[in-house]
Amino acid sequence: MKRLYILISFLCLIGAATAQNSNQNYVVTRTMLNESSSSYLDVVKYYDGLGRLCQTVHNQVTPQKNNLLDLSEYDESGRDVKDWLPVYSSSAYLSASAFSSTASGNYGSTARPFNQSVYEASPSDRLVAQYGPGSKWSDKPMTTDYMLNGSSEALSCVHYSVNGSTLVNGGSYATGELYVVRTQDEDGNTASQFTDKQGHTVLVSQLNGTVRHDTYYVYDDYGNLCYVLPPAMDGNISTTSLNLYAYQYKYDRRNRCVWKKLPGADAVSYVYDLNDRLVFSQDGNQKSRGKWMFYLYDDLSRLVVQGECANTNTSTASARSVACTRVNTATGLGNSGYSSDFALTAPVVYLVNYYDNYDFRTLPGFNNSFFSAETVSAKGYLSGSVITVLGSDTKLYSANYYDKKGRVTKTVSSNLLSGYETTTTIYTFTGKPASVKHVHMAAGKTTQMEINTYTYDHAERLTKVEHSLNGVKVTLAANTYDELGRLSGKSLHGSASNKLAYAYNIRNWIESISSGGLFNISLYYGYNGNVSRMVCRCPGDNKTYGYNFAYDNLSRLTSAQSLIGGIITLGYATNYSYDKNGNLLHLRRGGQTGLSGTGIIDNLSFTLNGNQLKAVNDDATATASNGFEFKDGAKLATEYMYDANGSLIKDLNKGIEIQYNLLNLPSQVKFSDGSTITYTYGADGVKLRTVHKIGGVTTTTDYCDNVIYENGTAKQLLTEEGYVSLSDKKYHYYLKDHQGNNRVVTDQAGGMEEANYYYPFGGVFLSNGNDVQAYKYNGKELDTKKGLNWYDYGAREYDAVLGRFTTMDPASESYYSTSPYAYCGNNPVNRIDPTGADWYEDKDGNLYWQEGHGELEGYTRLGTSVSIQLGKNSYLNAYQNAGIIANQAVSAFDLIAMSPKLQNQFLGDNSPLSETSKSELFNGLIGREMDAIARPIGEFLVWNGAGELAGPLIGKTVSWAWGQFAGLFAGKGYESFSAFKKAYGAAGQGMAWHHIVEQNADNIAKFGAEKIHNTKNLIKLPHGKGSIHANISGYYSSKQKFTNGLTVREWLKMQSYAEQYKFGISKLKEFGWKP
Repeated sequence: MKRLYILISFLCLIGAATAQNSNQNYVVTRTMLNESSSSYLDVVKYYDGLGRLCQTVHNQVTPQKNNLLDLSEYDESGRDVKDWLPVYSSSAYLSASAFSSTASGNYGSTARPFNQSVYEASPSDRLVAQYGPGSKWSDKPMTTDYMLNGSSEALSCVHYSVNGSTLVNGGSYATGELYVVRTQDEDGNTASQFTDKQGHTVLVSQLNGTVRHDTYYVYDDYGNLCYVLPPAMDGNISTTSLNLYAYQYKYDRRNRCVWKKLPGADAVSYVYDLNDRLVFSQDGNQKSRGKWMFYLYDDLSRLVVQGECANTNTSTASARSVACTRVNTATGLGNSGYSSDFALTAPVVYLVNYYDNYDFRTLPGFNNSFFSAETVSAKGYLSGSVITVLGSDTKLYSANYYDKKGRVTKTVSSNLLSGYETTTTIYTFTGKPASVKHVHMAAGKTTQMEINTYTYDHAERLTKVEHSLNGVKVTLAANTYDELGRLSGKSLHGSASNKLAYAYNIRNWIESISSGGLFNISLYYGYNGNVSRMVCRCPGDNKTYGYNFAYDNLSRLTSAQSLIGGIITLGYATNYSYDKNGNLLHLRRGGQTGLSGTGIIDNLSFTLNGNQLKAVNDDATATASNGFEFKDGAKLATEYMYDANGSLIKDLNKGIEIQYNLLNLPSQVKFSDGSTITYTYGADGVKLRTVHKIGGVTTTTDYCDNVIYENGTAKQLLTEEGYVSLSDKKYHYYLKDHQGNNRVVTDQAGGMEEANYYYPFGGVFLSNGNDVQAYKYNGKELDTKKGLNWYDYGAREYDAVLGRFTTMDPASESYYSTSPYAYCGNNPVNRIDPTGADWYEDKDGNLYWQEGHGELEGYTRLGTSVSIQLGKNSYLNAYQNAGIIANQAVSAFDLIAMSPKLQNQFLGDNSPLSETSKSELFNGLIGREMDAIARPIGEFLVWNGAGELAGPLIGKTVSWAWGQFAGLFAGKGYESFSAFKKAYGAAGQGMAWHHIVEQNADNIAKFGAEKIHNTKNLIKLPHGKGSIHANISGYYSSKQKFTNGLTVREWLKMQSYAEQYKFGISKLKEFGWKP
């Protein structure tokens, strides 16, 4: 993407499409949208006389080609006190008074369309209150108090410590030993964070009424997190309590986590090689089988082979570097083309990765016409892989092909039906998909070829999605937007009558989604964004159904009062209570007991063993007419049993036993009458097949990408808006609510086929029409056969009858205070099951950010947000890989949640977040702000103003120290490298400091030591054989072209500082560094 940066000071840019204000300082950023530069987007940033950003103008970006402007106002101390919501106008610049008048016209004269910040009256300039937009919030701020711990109930904190491997209760911290920051949201819910003098969070305390819910964090002398004590422990640190509730960690002498125990599960062991790479792991189930998972890497420390073995000598790996060599012949580990110098006992290979080239095409499985030769080099990229189908010897093969910009242009992969999936992508100039072609083939089956074509408007908003199936094209969706950039309408199948309309409040929370007589939903909110009322009407009803929702102070749903035709009734009402970890203790559910009658169908009491379910007793006598209810089939003291990994293996009330594969995904469910459901997964966790054997009838469902087969016949092809029934090539569309729940299924003419009403936790309490498809709550596949009633969430199964997952949350360490079996923190109205990215920190304070919530050994997961102090009263509050500058340390997520301006920045098209991260942010904001349906809001908007989005901070695979973050914004030089390291510390295990402009005598003489040993010139890189650091050092010793034999290093010394820096950055990127 081309960007042109133009800095203008006290000058006027002549001849621009929209003239700037010549009386202001401004910067124009132009983003080219095509190769000829005839189409572009301009962003103008105006600064006051003190250099503060005061207004940002996006030229002609609205649907009507108006400008979109925002405004920041400062107090006499230079603090940002008022940030206005964006307004649309034909004006190129608006004074403060004109902006206020325009905002009144955009939002209403009493709308109060701005965020207001209040600071304490002290030199610290700490933020004490934040008022969000909207007149209803004029007396409902989010507040922050700054205190020290004390002896009072609210400010006391137990001093836990580690003595060897023993957890010790040392009484309470002395008064004044800890910093305490207490926040209160708009509804008065409070949380206090206690931090010690080393910056470690030792306690997070939330109040539910007057009852504290405390999560303690305990560290060893090296700062390693050793214990996390969730609220349910309540001060009990006995061995039994620790095993049931606590998160426990142990480390080796190099501060690498070698042992971990999650609550209720057996311990997991880890072994590393000399290069700090994880080479073996063993969970509880594997330990009972005498198996280990092994991980092998190439010279660049990229994972190349993963599998399971029976080694007994795993500990010896820590004394050496475990190497894996590519031989490109059908030999080595599982004929993978790789061989290892570490002997593995009875290895079974599950995953093989190939990089850089396509030499693997000579190997079995790849040596056919589907895997073509390369046209563009894949250097530095994943070029191929082999996935084992778990429980079999079957392999699935795939290859990725790239363009010159490193974008995937084609993927080819084999499927379980002896066929292939080929996907080809064509991109626009700016990198958006213009078309995606998918060809599905299966042995003996009809080939399916589909093409998705995407159309964008002048501001890069998606306006149309067309779908072609075997040459027949239809318009799946046509989007329209309001002048603030929000999705206002979506027409399906090219029909103006089959259209969804969206309405928002001043905070961009969805107020309604309507589609004429097909589907209408209205949403009402509490001050903090929790949905307080929902009213819905679907086809086939002459009345509405809905709920009034109530929450406790932890935002957990406590009741859903049933509304039928706007009248409060027993109807489908539900009530909930929880223990301190959020495990359900009691659930009462109303439901339909006959053609017209309703009553209490479930009155459940839960007995727990830690977080795990032990028994459920139902005191209700009525029976649900639609079958969705709890079946109390056992009446025993112990009705639920779990394996060593914390996965449910017996549910005696359903009369089932569950077996799992090595990914803790179900491989078989066996019913007491002999019926079975068998699941087939690839080693990458993708479900490939389900076989139901019930009552002598076998039904086999195959999943080939988005094509679904039933008993060998192609049944459905899933699309972005629904599916195509392949028997008649008819299109069907999902009408979704604010959470992405499929409320109505329509045919291509707009006629209703299926309509669903949901309980808060996902059960279907009422349906109209026919049950034509399986994807319902959250768009997840529901299996109701034999009364199973499980939703498939990909990583695990969800039982909506009990409001619990059947296995532990793979990301449970991101949510220490909540049960690993709880669904969405028990706030199912506002949240959906999340995916995304997390921050991690090691013992040296080095930060690492990576996609996904998986483990990162040697690091402590911090979650999606971190705060870094840059200077006095200056903090960088990061959400994933992007940051917000503020004058205090505060959750970046909370800042985003209260600011539509920040929502536009983080969710906009130019956001530094990945699409996965954007999706997670949307999911997280559902309860506070908006939802996935509102995703196009501000899709084209980016404000990068002072006090707002700081921009992308780091890439996925580079670690940075706290001080290095500060260096990004205010470089500091040192007289020597040792002085720098004294200030910023050692690089840490497996890492090395790297000078972008090299430290040599010539450079120091020319540019000075402080410029060489400067925080802007020093970064951390992985160190060791095959690392980026080693490779770039070797490259600098190689010969530079056209220089009469000079090495790269010798040639560089003759260049300017700027040229050396530019060259160094470009080469780092070539070797895989992501800035």
